[in-house]
Amino acid sequence: MALTEVNQAWESLENALREMAPKTYATLGPRASEEDLKTVEKELGISLPEEFLAFYRIHNGEAPTEEALEGLFEWGYWMPLLSSEDENVVESWSMCVESYGHGHLEDFELTFEGPVRKTLFDRKWVPFCTDYSGNYLCFDFNPPARGTFGQILYCDYDGEAKISVVASSISELLSQMAEEIQSGKRNIDERTILETTVRIPNIKQRPYDSILSTPTLKEMGIVIRILDPLVANDSDSTSHFLRRPDVVAENSVAFSVYSDKNPCEKVLEGYGGDTQVVESRIVCTDRPTQLGESGLLHRRFDERYFCLLPIFYWNLPAPIPPDAVLEVTLKSRKRS
Repeated sequence: MALTEVNQAWESLENALREMAPKTYATLGPRASEEDLKTVEKELGISLPEEFLAFYRIHNGEAPTEEALEGLFEWGYWMPLLSSEDENVVESWSMCVESYGHGHLEDFELTFEGPVRKTLFDRKWVPFCTDYSGNYLCFDFNPPARGTFGQILYCDYDGEAKISVVASSISELLSQMAEEIQSGKRNIDERTILETTVRIPNIKQRPYDSILSTPTLKEMGIVIRILDPLVANDSDSTSHFLRRPDVVAENSVAFSVYSDKNPCEKVLEGYGGDTQVVESRIVCTDRPTQLGESGLLHRRFDERYFCLLPIFYWNLPAPIPPDAVLEVTLKSRKRS
């Protein structure tokens, strides 16, 4: 029965994608091999149920694309079983077991929605979709008495700190997605994408924590915040965003991209959000050439908001001139 339901749900979703979202349909991978499925069972140490096997026998995840700000699933990137190029099911499961499998629930302010075990992570939860921020969509093969074997969970460890049941089965979830796409409620291919380049002059003279916005950034729903670069890159500190007016890093610049309403709302692609930082550059007004190499992306804990935020950090080999300009190019899905 499970095999038939999964295949029928996939058929409905594929038909909807071919008609309404051909670009997204083109990113779906080929079917998983039986060898890969056996390897996953061995690595996870569990016998994978038929609905999971049927799900991956149709498509083995999707190909990540630069253009898409979300994948087939609205929760992020649908992972292949095994891959050396990107996150995959086995590596994500291992990471969850290591990070959350032995954790103490009292150390986390987690909430639970729906019939799900009150635990950080169960070894029979199998992640298959990620937002690259430590949050996962999972199969639940060990539900409590009131739950449904094979139900789909969203494990949000980094944002709302909530584990919730989003569908009773993968078949139900695929059918819901097919209906939303076919009706036009969820338009994956034809998103309205905004793109803008923000020029921030005299970057070294800007006070730390200053907020920058433009009409286009407002339309995107985001702001750029200048950070103390030395503190932002201090991986040993637990107060990464506290101001340090006694120390000035002459060679460095740091900034982050925040939601204009909720600083902890995920805004960057790769962190489950709507916005992608395409490029950041530091240039001088009298020289069109870029100074140094591209910035590095970090994540640091913001004690004021108790959440992880992404940071772009520059560290150049020489002091940054006072007239240096920071240019940040962003693109974003327009918010309704």
